[in-house]
Amino acid sequence: DLDTLIKKRKELNESLKYSQSFMGTLDALGGNIRSPEEVKKSIAQNEALINSFQARQQAKGIVALTSPDPKAGIENLRLDKG
Repeated sequence: DLDTLIKKRKELNESLKYSQSFMGTLDALGGNIRSPEEVKKSIAQNEALINSFQARQQAKGIVALTSPDPKAGIENLRLDKG
């Protein structure tokens, strides 16, 4: 859910901040924590999940507003020819 993704965002940002510090660099070199590059990859993945979640929520809202059938879901949308 979105709350979990937001909490994860905060944790990852704190982890990145530490990994970029002097002590964090030493810990990363010792293999005790992930390197800043690894944390940045995790941040990018988490942000992609947040964006995907938000896009799905927006699409569901649009379907609910425009669909004559209130039970219609996003999976029922189809592109017309052209």
